[in-house]
Amino acid sequence: MGVIQGVLDDVLGGTSRVLVLRGQPGIGKTALLQAMAERAEKSGPRLVQTTGVQVEIGFDLAGLHQILTPFLGGLPRLPDRQRAALETAFGLRAGPGPGPFLVGLAALTLLTDAAEERPVLCLVDDAQWLDRTSLEVLAFVARRLLADRVGMVFATRTGDERAEALAAFPELRVEALPPGAGRELLELAAGGRVADAASRRVLAEAAGHPLALLELGRELREGRLHTADTPPGLPLRLGERVEWLYRERMSELPPAARQLLLLAAAEYTGDADLVWRAAGALGVDPEAALVPEVRRMLSLSPRVTFAHPLMRAAAYWGSTPGERRQAHGALADATDPVARPYERALHRAQAVDGPDETVARDLEASAGRASPGGWSSQSDLLLHAARLSADPVRRAERLLAAAEAGLLAGDLTAAASLAREAEQAGTLPPGPVSRARVLRVRAHHACAEGKLDEGVELLVGAALLMGEADPRMARETLLEGCGAARYKGWLKTAEVLRHLPPPPVAAPGDELLEGFAVLHGGRTTEGYELLRAGIQSLALVPDWSVSGSARLIPWIYAASLLFDHTAFADLNRRRIPGFRDRGEMAALAPALYSLCYHLLRVGDLAAAAAALAEGRALSEAIGDQGWLLSFTAVEVLMLGLRGDTAEGRALGERLLRESFPAQWRDIIHEGTAVLELAAGRYAAALNAALGARALWPLLSPEDAVEAAMRCGLPEVARSAVAEFAPAAEAAGSSWALGILARCRALLAADAAEAEDEYLRSVELLCATPVTLALARSHLVYGEWLRRRRRRRDARVHLRAALDSFERLRIAGFAARTRAELAATGDHAGSRAAETSIQLTPQELQIARMAAGGATNRVIAAQLFLSAATVNFHLCHVYRKLGIGRRAGLTLALLDAGLVAEPRSLREVSP
Repeated sequence: MGVIQGVLDDVLGGTSRVLVLRGQPGIGKTALLQAMAERAEKSGPRLVQTTGVQVEIGFDLAGLHQILTPFLGGLPRLPDRQRAALETAFGLRAGPGPGPFLVGLAALTLLTDAAEERPVLCLVDDAQWLDRTSLEVLAFVARRLLADRVGMVFATRTGDERAEALAAFPELRVEALPPGAGRELLELAAGGRVADAASRRVLAEAAGHPLALLELGRELREGRLHTADTPPGLPLRLGERVEWLYRERMSELPPAARQLLLLAAAEYTGDADLVWRAAGALGVDPEAALVPEVRRMLSLSPRVTFAHPLMRAAAYWGSTPGERRQAHGALADATDPVARPYERALHRAQAVDGPDETVARDLEASAGRASPGGWSSQSDLLLHAARLSADPVRRAERLLAAAEAGLLAGDLTAAASLAREAEQAGTLPPGPVSRARVLRVRAHHACAEGKLDEGVELLVGAALLMGEADPRMARETLLEGCGAARYKGWLKTAEVLRHLPPPPVAAPGDELLEGFAVLHGGRTTEGYELLRAGIQSLALVPDWSVSGSARLIPWIYAASLLFDHTAFADLNRRRIPGFRDRGEMAALAPALYSLCYHLLRVGDLAAAAAALAEGRALSEAIGDQGWLLSFTAVEVLMLGLRGDTAEGRALGERLLRESFPAQWRDIIHEGTAVLELAAGRYAAALNAALGARALWPLLSPEDAVEAAMRCGLPEVARSAVAEFAPAAEAAGSSWALGILARCRALLAADAAEAEDEYLRSVELLCATPVTLALARSHLVYGEWLRRRRRRRDARVHLRAALDSFERLRIAGFAARTRAELAATGDHAGSRAAETSIQLTPQELQIARMAAGGATNRVIAAQLFLSAATVNFHLCHVYRKLGIGRRAGLTLALLDAGLVAEPRSLREVSP
């Protein structure tokens, strides 16, 4: 009990604690939870309990609703979007089904708000039987607890994959009782000594399970168990054995009592009034039903509660199929069709024996309305409808609709399976649209598995099939293909677009597709103008939701091609907070990745590290291996800039050796090129930069040009500049033109021409916030001046470069710059001691948001944390920075070099 008491002590002491009790059925997990509940009632935490039940595993949010019901009085204090999400999820208001992460954030806020007044302890028994959505939301909440006075203890069966969401939490293995303790418990339950032969048999079959020993001991005491009558060696499943004992006990009850137990077991929401209404309709006499034995098993006030989940399972599965159908029919008739159409439709589905088109239509209609946990319940309802469809065509259509709903639910494997089943049925409506919808589901599944080439081919094929039948969807699907192909997404666009009719109505961002098509045709200037128009049209949309939309990733590619820092600033300032606020995780992962890469190019390593940490955690949480690989690949670049050369090189080599997917190999090569360039290993840098050639339109060939010139290969550099120049000039931004001027300066044979280009590069980049590019221009210009024996001039630019590299903690290039300064006779010391303050990525992210004026509550909503956890991190930030209050954050972060300060470079006179 020491670990159990430790949970209570931590919660009462002001911190959070999560624990998973894992063991076989009947091993004593429930007893431990009960002991913990008894201690909690004496020590002060607010106690809330729920138990997963097998019969309600398909009903979204049933478990979460039971946990949160005592706290729903706090709904008015939640932020508007969180309150709306939770009210919609629980059927308290109409509206589209919210995303699970937004519901999770609302649940987190609701619990932690309550814990500010009084510590909260949540106990969840038989977590493996919770509905999937409830379990995922509760796990989401548990992962984000830190300093919130909330304890969460889950009990689940060993080896049950349904509780996989709990795998990352600390565990306490509940093991079988040793023989001596087992015999003591058996004799306690039996009321006295048990004969040796009987004791050995019971102990062997119970295998140390406390619940089994208690139940079997009671059976021995009551004379119902005669061990000699059971053939020795019979392989009994313990859970089934104990459940059978409950069934035996129930079989002796009056028919009215058994019927009441069945109705209570079938009514998954715990609505006692509904159970009594259904019982009345079946003619159940309350007096006959509530015999003493039933009262020991079941409570009907204020809600339906069984003494143990095995009792509920026994009451339900111990009845005949006909009895179960009758119970669900009565419950359906007793359910309000207006207020609770979702529950009514589900009960009706369980009440029929075989296909029933009327019920199938009701389920389909219910799927189209707001329902609890709409992201997955819609797919479940449509699947139920398909199973009840008598018409093979309607069955296949509903299967396909369930698959498409599964895409939004994030269950891509199940979605692909349903689409395959719909296709194999051979009864989908003839025509290209049905086939295209199947291809689209298969494509997203392939992409999620990292098979991007296959996914792109399928999306392109789906777009062509849709064609005339649905021009808008055809274009959206083609844009999805662009996004799925990452930075190669426009390669097939022109060819495919020629075969698609124009959309009936224009939409913001339509120019992106046209722009990629024109670029593929070789018309760079025209293509860039179209991309610019697409970005501008989307910038006018205040809140564009991209869950299920195709525009985000092509928009990011367009901004990269245009070297448009303003677009990325908008992504960081407006779009990403909006995705967090609305719980749009499918959009947030690529947005965070793109922001991380952009921040690395700008030189803001601290902010990039925060985006990388958040993105990796998010990708792991939603199970998207594709984006998780992307975050892993970009880490090579981060390590190179930080100066962790050996670690970055080892990571890059390992990823390439492990046959990293081709779509990310270019990113690894690009990171390796920067790493080796900073270390002065120019041949290795050139080899890596050439491996990243496909990225040059997005990121420029600056690394390849510099490395090639250091290796004495001007023809390679000249070819790269010739390829990049039209794109940079078409982009027209100071960022792109500044990099182009630096590349031309490196190539120039004439000294006057080279110096003009270097000065032009510095001047152009001074007008941008892209600190890293400006510092690199100072560095190569200083190196060029030193080689021409203009040491005094060289020191000006080398010092400017070193100041920036050290302030941004770009240690790789800083070491190279310091060596160049030494060659001029200026031995600059390292500023490492001055910038030794280390914040974790999450601490830095919170500190920056707080410095920008965001309250703890706003920060918590943005980062899927609790306000108490935000305050906990801020206290650590204040201590590390040596400040006492929020007002000093901005200056302290600047002094510590934890935010970029581009103006310091602009003040250098070239």
